[in-house]
Amino acid sequence: MAEIALQALYKAVDARLEAAGANFGNRVTVSVAPSNKSGQWPYPYVIQFWQSGGEDNSLTTQDARFIIGVKCVGDFADAFRGAAAISAALNDKGVQDDPDDFLNGGTDWDILTCTENDAIFIVEQLSDSEIVYHVGASYDVVMVVSS
Repeated sequence: MAEIALQALYKAVDARLEAAGANFGNRVTVSVAPSNKSGQWPYPYVIQFWQSGGEDNSLTTQDARFIIGVKCVGDFADAFRGAAAISAALNDKGVQDDPDDFLNGGTDWDILTCTENDAIFIVEQLSDSEIVYHVGASYDVVMVVSS
């Protein structure tokens, strides 16, 4: 097996969101966004990050279960617009949820379910005049190694 489950999940979410045609375009990253000082990584953008999980041990084959956070960062309207696009792209998009339109876990993993859970809403004041919003949700993702 070439990829661990978390790597396959990050790649699947990244590909799905970049193809969504949403207001954040292809600005999707893992854990930390690049600096915006040069204007090359403008708002809005998406950050996906691990919250909990790993090997699930529910099956005798390799399986995994993760909670990942996925949030759009930008001004108020853009952050909420991006969060709606994230939800449309990820919620109930596992193989068992939607066999015609599912998250592709690559050659090593099948993403069985992807279920939206708790909302994410963070207000960050960067300066007296700049406030950004982080809006999204956590997703419960169940995976199994491809057979």
